[in-house]
Amino acid sequence: MQGFDEVKGQLLTEGGPVSGQVINIIAPQQADDFSRYNGLAAEHGWCPVNTQTLESLLVPDVHVIGDAAYAEKLPKSAFAATCQARVCALAIHSQMHGLAVLKPEYMNVCYSLCGDNYGISVLLHYRHDAASNVIEIETLRVTPLDADDEDYRREALSAYSMFDSLVKEAFG
Repeated sequence: MQGFDEVKGQLLTEGGPVSGQVINIIAPQQADDFSRYNGLAAEHGWCPVNTQTLESLLVPDVHVIGDAAYAEKLPKSAFAATCQARVCALAIHSQMHGLAVLKPEYMNVCYSLCGDNYGISVLLHYRHDAASNVIEIETLRVTPLDADDEDYRREALSAYSMFDSLVKEAFG
């Protein structure tokens, strides 16, 4: 992107101007400035980690979780980040006390509220592959296209419940 012409409502690109009634500009995706300036980020812009412990592969004894972490196949979502936080905390505890590091389990769920009492979701379970350092997708469940109204209502209630739980865990 080269710029935006507010008067004409056009996005200016190398291929010419692009017009639209809604233009969503997404900033380049990469780890934050702190991570990049302190040697935690690789050339691709993310912080590579040992997916068993979330320890940086570039800076020993530093752990990275959340959006900055390059934990392959694990999405950048609040739910995935809280899962990473738990894995990381257990790994640090184990390392500090000379205990064996546990094999991590990851999952992610994304809810979409499509209307009043109408929700859908995607739920994934992952398994850690120590040899490749990749978190592989093991199972996937999506709200069925032929779900009934009660299923959609339960999905919406689950979305609100998950949000409330994440907020309470993060902020007390």
